[in-house]
Amino acid sequence: MKRQVLLSMATVILFMCLSACSSTASGNPEMRFSDVPAGEVWGEAIAYVSADGYMVGKGSDIFDPESPITRTEVAVVMLRAKHGTDFTPAQSEGDWWTSWVNEAEAEGLMEAVMTPDAPATRADIATLMWLLAQ
Repeated sequence: MKRQVLLSMATVILFMCLSACSSTASGNPEMRFSDVPAGEVWGEAIAYVSADGYMVGKGSDIFDPESPITRTEVAVVMLRAKHGTDFTPAQSEGDWWTSWVNEAEAEGLMEAVMTPDAPATRADIATLMWLLAQ
């Protein structure tokens, strides 16, 4: 699943859940990614989730909306959706994503991630949607 498709699906749920407490729900956040064309259906979704801290780009001004969303990226969004955007898991040894994946597994949000850069599974996305709807 591409990052832009996930955002299109999740933003409606995320916007409804965050409307009472979101910093951007009542306004129009500014797009900060140069690779997100103006007027795209999913462009506003990217602006909202990045402004509120649920997803970040792959660089200071790059979001890479055409790339598949990885299981690691879904783990990060799941934990931020569950615990808030200020949440940071206890640091584990290893790569930047190790602590995020370990925490998502420990909380039962996803099964072991053998290849962190593998595309997210349908089960991963279904779990994320369920968390956003809570």
